[in-house]
Amino acid sequence: MATHHQRQQASQRPSRNLCAQSAALPRFLAVLDFEATCDEPVQLAQQEVIEFPTVVLSSETLEVVAEFREYVRPVLHRRLTRFCTELTGIQQATVDGAEEFEAVARRHHQWCRGLGLLEEGACVFITHGDWDLKSMLPAQCRLSGMPVPRYLSTWCNMKIPYEHVTGMRCGGMARALQQLRLKLEGKHHSGLDDCRNIARIVAHLVRRGGVEAIQPTWPRRRRGQGGLTETPPRQAAAAHKPRRAQAIRVQLGSGGGDLVQGRGDG
Repeated sequence: MATHHQRQQASQRPSRNLCAQSAALPRFLAVLDFEATCDEPVQLAQQEVIEFPTVVLSSETLEVVAEFREYVRPVLHRRLTRFCTELTGIQQATVDGAEEFEAVARRHHQWCRGLGLLEEGACVFITHGDWDLKSMLPAQCRLSGMPVPRYLSTWCNMKIPYEHVTGMRCGGMARALQQLRLKLEGKHHSGLDDCRNIARIVAHLVRRGGVEAIQPTWPRRRRGQGGLTETPPRQAAAAHKPRRAQAIRVQLGSGGGDLVQGRGDG
């Protein structure tokens, strides 16, 4: 939950004209990592988001300036599997007390807008792999009967700048941390803890390669168009990583912004 100090800090941002003079580099880097209903050995045919976390870094200081975390109540598979609970630590009572996805997504949109993340060029959203925003979010939005939020239709798959900057293949998050000699902090497969750990990797990449290393990788650009291009590794298999489930609830206020695609601030 963003504290008053964090909101104050984020609101003291330069004007749009000043931003235009700063080589179009983002002021914020926002890491997102959904957790979803899951099972083994056979995965659920339709997974649902049950934790919606985001950690925001200042691209200048590489410090965390705000965090968002809300749990989400699933509607198809209301009972979490034992595997899901053991993997993520999320309890049934936690998701039972949460709201459904659309309400949480509206509050996330409102929170992002309040921090100034939705201003043009202000922020790059970052994921570890493409699954969260390429596969899970559209599927969840279809299930919830809502459009995909425009501001989450482009993102940076951290694996790509990781490989460009370090020269090493980026597998799972724990492996990436190990390769950089960073300790995994918190609980692996907790959405918020994963976001915090991915943010630490992103900060490492920026220190080595500059903020310009973190560029949108989706929609994919053709070679010669600028930006990073995805090396074609085993992305199809990685796109459907076994997903976890998670949930705890942080109240970030009621009501919220529009999720309609095409809105100027979306």
